[in-house]
Amino acid sequence: VGYAFVTGGPGACGVVMEPWQHVAVSRELLAEYGCGRQVTIRLDDGVGDAATIDVTIADTMNDAWSRTANIYVGSDEPALSYGLTTGTITPR
Repeated sequence: VGYAFVTGGPGACGVVMEPWQHVAVSRELLAEYGCGRQVTIRLDDGVGDAATIDVTIADTMNDAWSRTANIYVGSDEPALSYGLTTGTITPR
């Protein structure tokens, strides 16, 4: 699990992404779950108060990534210092 800044534009699913509400997933996860699917992500190393978040799939990632999700955060947040962590993604 990684973090990316919200750009204010729509992702691959045509949804304008909001911080901590939308995620991008690797292409095999998008194929499995689909655009607009609500999922729960449990972070092994939480960020602030966030250890479990409920989000919607709104974007996909470069095909170099697999078994990965990027949580979109606000442009005023230190996304890069959040780093990478492991976790689980479960459909709701």
